[in-house]
Amino acid sequence: VIQSIRQSGIKAGVALNSATPLHVLDYILDDVDLVILMGINPGVVVGRKLIPATMQKISDLKTKLANYPDVMIQVDGGVTFESAVEMIKCGADMLVCGNSTIFKPGLKVDQQIRKLRKIIDKNLQRFNYGKNIKI
Repeated sequence: VIQSIRQSGIKAGVALNSATPLHVLDYILDDVDLVILMGINPGVVVGRKLIPATMQKISDLKTKLANYPDVMIQVDGGVTFESAVEMIKCGADMLVCGNSTIFKPGLKVDQQIRKLRKIIDKNLQRFNYGKNIKI
């Protein structure tokens, strides 16, 4: 499937549930552009808490990708105003934000995005961390 996607000129990615070990990527890293790490167990319930081992898994994946600088790490689930900065420091390139940060009843999406961006920028500048993060 990955080869078919790439042959079509489209970037290919894979998503790993929280319990899936990183070694499953060993034979496909040459062919993927993106690895999505789930920070929660996927399902219908929104607002689930971040699985604590996620931060270590992000760091471990960043280390695993040392020879693959173009492969991006995306984290989906458990992204909050509190966890976002730590995820980036651990190696995340993209964060998928949902009900825990952006889509809150009565609040404007654009204001929530600006708030998250401000928190991230402020904290990363404080740690001299100059990474261009996609939210």
